[in-house]
Amino acid sequence: MGLVFESEDIAYEEDIIRNPGLLRPWERYIDHKIKTKADPKQVRIIFERALKIFNRSYKLWYNYLKYRRRTIAHKSPTDIAYAHLSDAYERCLVFLNKMPRIWHDYCNLMVRRGLITDTRKVFDRSLRALPITQHMRIWPLYIEFVVKHNIPETAIRVFRRHLKVYPFAREDYIEYLKQIDKLDEAAQQIALLVNEDRPVSEKGKTGHQLWTELCDLISKNPNKVYSLQVEPIIRQGISRYTDQVGMLWLHLAEYYIRAYNFEKARDIFEEAISVVKTVRDFTQIFDAYSKFMERITSLKMKELEQCTSTLSAKIELELELLMTRFEHLMNRRPLLLNSVLLRQNPHNVHEWLNRVQIYEGDLESQISTFEEAVKVIDPKHQIGKLSQLWIFYAKLFEKYKKYDEARNIYEKAVKINFARVDELSQVWCDYVEFELLHRDYSAAVSILKRATSVPAKCGDYFDEKNNIQLRASRSLKLWSLYADIEESIGTLQSCAEIYDKMMELRIATPQIIINYAMFLEQNNYFEESFRAFEKGIGLFHWPLVFDIWNVYLTKFINRYGGKKLERARDLFEQCLEKCPPKYARDIYLLYAQYEEEHGLARRAMEIYNRATDSVDKDEKHLIFNVYIKKAMEFYGITKTRPIFESAIERLPENRSREMSLRYAQVERNLGEIDRARAIYAHCAEICDPRVHSDFWETWKEFEVKHGNEDTIREMLRMKRSVQATFNTSVNYMSAQMLASLGGKAEMAGELSAADSMAQLEARAAQIAQEEATISARKLAPSEDGRISFVRGEIKTNKEKTAENPEEIDIGDIEEEEDKMETETNGKDSVLLELLLTIARPSLTTDFIRPYRSETSRCEHGFESSEKAQDLARILMDNYSRSALPEPAPVNVHVEITIQDISDISAISGTFVIDFWISAIWQDIRLEFSHIDPCRRNLSLDHDMEPRLWSPNVCIVNSKKTKVHDSPKPNILLMDDLNLPDFKLTNITYGKTTEAALVELAIVAYNDKVVDQNQRRRKASAVGNLLARASITTAGLPDMKQRKSSRGDLFLDYNSKELLAVTTNNNTNKLNRHSLNPIQQEMKGNGSNQIQKSYSQQSIKKSSPSELGSAIDRFSSIAFPMVCF
Repeated sequence: MGLVFESEDIAYEEDIIRNPGLLRPWERYIDHKIKTKADPKQVRIIFERALKIFNRSYKLWYNYLKYRRRTIAHKSPTDIAYAHLSDAYERCLVFLNKMPRIWHDYCNLMVRRGLITDTRKVFDRSLRALPITQHMRIWPLYIEFVVKHNIPETAIRVFRRHLKVYPFAREDYIEYLKQIDKLDEAAQQIALLVNEDRPVSEKGKTGHQLWTELCDLISKNPNKVYSLQVEPIIRQGISRYTDQVGMLWLHLAEYYIRAYNFEKARDIFEEAISVVKTVRDFTQIFDAYSKFMERITSLKMKELEQCTSTLSAKIELELELLMTRFEHLMNRRPLLLNSVLLRQNPHNVHEWLNRVQIYEGDLESQISTFEEAVKVIDPKHQIGKLSQLWIFYAKLFEKYKKYDEARNIYEKAVKINFARVDELSQVWCDYVEFELLHRDYSAAVSILKRATSVPAKCGDYFDEKNNIQLRASRSLKLWSLYADIEESIGTLQSCAEIYDKMMELRIATPQIIINYAMFLEQNNYFEESFRAFEKGIGLFHWPLVFDIWNVYLTKFINRYGGKKLERARDLFEQCLEKCPPKYARDIYLLYAQYEEEHGLARRAMEIYNRATDSVDKDEKHLIFNVYIKKAMEFYGITKTRPIFESAIERLPENRSREMSLRYAQVERNLGEIDRARAIYAHCAEICDPRVHSDFWETWKEFEVKHGNEDTIREMLRMKRSVQATFNTSVNYMSAQMLASLGGKAEMAGELSAADSMAQLEARAAQIAQEEATISARKLAPSEDGRISFVRGEIKTNKEKTAENPEEIDIGDIEEEEDKMETETNGKDSVLLELLLTIARPSLTTDFIRPYRSETSRCEHGFESSEKAQDLARILMDNYSRSALPEPAPVNVHVEITIQDISDISAISGTFVIDFWISAIWQDIRLEFSHIDPCRRNLSLDHDMEPRLWSPNVCIVNSKKTKVHDSPKPNILLMDDLNLPDFKLTNITYGKTTEAALVELAIVAYNDKVVDQNQRRRKASAVGNLLARASITTAGLPDMKQRKSSRGDLFLDYNSKELLAVTTNNNTNKLNRHSLNPIQQEMKGNGSNQIQKSYSQQSIKKSSPSELGSAIDRFSSIAFPMVCF
């Protein structure tokens, strides 16, 4: 079929004729034919025409071959088209034999055709034609080809050629060898990998893993791996990998077992269990050894069943030998395990003793074990006590009644240089007990004399550099045993000499002194006994001497009673002279009891009084209790008043509180009502109503029973006063509230301000609810028939006369206080309306009424729905410090209140001032009125400041600034809702216009309430003195009302100020009955000091631009070179 030209082809043919040397026209021609889906033969003809001209064009050949592959992709690999395509590749490679992509595609084509020999030849030709740097594009295909087909010899040769170029493919070669069961070659290749000694192989295997793989391969295939020496390889691994010793020994034994060399395998097992050093390796080897022996025995028994009679005798003999070996192995297990532990640490005394126990009944083995142990163990590295080994060694001979050998062992033992003196002392003591057991008392005493004989040069007992035998002569254990033996079989004189020698050597303990004195007392040597006590007192100091004094005084009193009164008093005084408070209680009580029984009651009272100052503070209340009881017993109840007063003054608060209640009860029992009331009043100063409610209930019950209306009012007033006193510290108050609520044991200093305020608000709500419940209960009809007060005009009849004619009901007073509080709140609301009207005359009642109604609603039972910590958490959920508050730009009001100018230096040009600095701005993201409408503001701790957006306010010419802390940083954050808006205009005094610093609060003045964020710091600044100025300042108090816990109404001066300056003299004036301004003075270093008080001020609304210019003018007057 020839080429058929169509009308569309003429233009391409003409282009080719015009440009015979260009490839691009041919490409466009071919693309046109392919896009128009022309007959493939015509496309091939055009390709062939082009290739005759451009026979070395890689692009043209590649596209041609690619096109032909695509056209025959649907055909079978045996089709003749594949052969024609192979011919095309051959023609291409005549010109482009250095192109790896052509060879790659050709190799893939041949692999698909399935002609193994032809394909191998193509791969070989490609490797010969291409440079070695391009071989890695061919080798993966070649390896995949030979592995896929069952041609092991060819594949091995290909792999070997590949490893010469790329040795990192050795692991793939090993895997292939294992697949075709060429294990000897695989073992050799693994050995080559192991010898490379690389940290990690190409496939991530460590040297240990490769070694394990090699051992596993050669041990399981002894008949297939014949070119390697197995035993040297595994033994080298045993010495190299000490943590896998057991596994490697098992591999070696398994190799001989699979090779049917059972005797060699048994020798390997025996060698292994005799050299391993860990219990884990021993357990692995012993279990495998026992299973091996059991299996061999079972096989021999089966062989015996199947053999003929002629061979049965020989097999029975072999079976008996195997069973004997197996039994012997199982019996040796404890001994073998003990040997492993001793190989781990040959200085372990306990394991040597266990080994002796294993040889129980075999005297020769036990003796040899002891001999070996005492030679091997080093006292400096021992575990346990070497003395126990010698003692058990001697007792072994004693058990078999070989007493002379036992004495020889003891004599050898006392010459050993033990690690500690106690061990040598223990050997001496056992030696003495051995002689006492066999009733040789003189030998025992002579041994003790030898042991306790003090050498001429006796060093310090605790000096480890000295010889142990020299130090043992001062061993308390030996001397105590010596004293006990002398008490039992010696004379009084010899025993006393021993005790005196102990005191002379200063090794006696308080118990030894007491024993010596008791021994003399038993022999009726009482004065000598007391002298022994006195010697012991001279040897020891407090607190060790306490037991000696205690026994001495008791024995002296029992002996003489009141006969030697002055001597006894001297002893007590001597004892109490240096007695620590911790041990003084028992001595004072014994002294006082002695005076009560044998002396004077007056002296006993003096001793009790002294004891209240001398005993430990935790035991003072016990002494006071005894003191009060004895005073009441000797002199009557009225004499206890000074003691009670002293106890209340000197005891800690918790004990003082208990003592005050007890004192008050005593006065009540005596009928001294006024004295009891004074005691309650004195104790009230340390009783927080929120924490110690029991005290106030007790006082309340007392006043109800014995007081009148005035006393009850005074009690309630004092209760409020004390509560206000305890409320001065937020952290302290938070801790008290947690204690009263039974909260967590969290320190007040660890609470944040939000948590503290939340606890206070929760407690305040609880108290209000409790008071409402109590009031309702008191207004209800009384069950006991007493007179009660109820609301309304209902009359009540008196059914029972009260015990006290002046007794009143507390509910009436509380009702009156609630009424006064309501009236005060009403006055506060009226005052707030007046202030709002003065500040902004343009404010309408629409702004006032919601505020009053909301306030009234919150004051009449509507509690806050959210706690302070919950509000803070909700507000900060989606809050971002990096985002600017809206609307932008943010108007920030910066205020400074100078409190003090502490230092001015004209020489250095510096001054030091203390001032308050405030920054006030609007942040609508902190609005919380929709969450808690009853809350007016939210006070936050300084810890919240880093989480809020805040402006950067700086003083340019300051040298150093420090925020005061007392103890926390003086930083106040206030999120405020309901403060009215104020703007300041001119302030005039006579004809003089001056700058003024006024303290005001800024909030939204439209109908929508906007949250305010306020930050205030108290700081000290040291700056350059650039100008001298004297400015008289006046402050207007903040119009925010607060009610204290006592019900007092006061104005809270928040740190909210604006700076302004006047520009004309005609201004409105504030009436004289307005709030009194607070005068503040800032003095500079100059002779002209101006001090003026402004009696008339005018406040009206001003625009923000006027406010900014006023601030700038004031700054230029007050601080010419200072900016904020």
